[in-house]
Amino acid sequence: MRRLAVLAALLLTSLLTSLLTGPSAPAYAAGPAQLIDMFGRTVNSYGVKLVDWQGYLANPYIELTVKPPADMRFPLTVDLKAEGTSRLMMDLPSQLTATGATKTLTFANASEQKNFRLAIHSKRGPGADEQHTLRLSIRDAGGATYQHSLPIYVQQDEKTALQPTIPITFDYRYDTITGYFSDPGVRTAAEEAVKDWFRFFDLQPFDTVAAGAEPNHLPGNDWQNTINVTNQTAYTGMYVFFRGIQTPYSTGYPRTTAATAPAAASRCPARCTARPR
Repeated sequence: MRRLAVLAALLLTSLLTSLLTGPSAPAYAAGPAQLIDMFGRTVNSYGVKLVDWQGYLANPYIELTVKPPADMRFPLTVDLKAEGTSRLMMDLPSQLTATGATKTLTFANASEQKNFRLAIHSKRGPGADEQHTLRLSIRDAGGATYQHSLPIYVQQDEKTALQPTIPITFDYRYDTITGYFSDPGVRTAAEEAVKDWFRFFDLQPFDTVAAGAEPNHLPGNDWQNTINVTNQTAYTGMYVFFRGIQTPYSTGYPRTTAATAPAAASRCPARCTARPR
């Protein structure tokens, strides 16, 4: 009987305390936002997968839908951070940083859903598969927060380095108007752009073209004052002239905003002329 009396006293005390202090504030235990792919699958526990294709081609993006947790107070924000490499990117509005990309989504209520796109810039070279992190930081109207992260898997298609199967000779002798290609960085970028094409052409070296045997012509400013040129050395693959010119022409199309732009004319081994468009 004494035990029953003690239990009844404790229950009465608890009831009186509750009546005097009023109902306790609900505990808003923040739950994770749901990430859903285009097939309707929730990927929170698995992660997302990106592909880095061979070469310079733009990589495909994936689109994900964010569903906010229902047990938080609205409006709330979800900060997305794709971390691990500066090559990671998201659709605008977003920010690129040295370690990845950031983006903020705002939700007015639990029924609202928002999409975002995630992709990775080309590595432009061989390498192993990669793993990075997508981090979600949630903050509701009452200041409650929740963090959740999931892996970003990157399938690297280019496992070994690709190189052109034919030799390519570059000629800068006639870059005398602007000196555009005197900058080593510009020169390297231009040569890589040409090689990017021929890394994916399965060609064999052609018959030797003797020095001076292949005529070509290069434009001057405003596509005027064309000069006739020939190859300085013998070649068996591709011979490319680089020459910087002034506006209004850039790669063959009129522009009124550029100050300086490169133009190139190349010579095909089969004696066909490839001019800039």
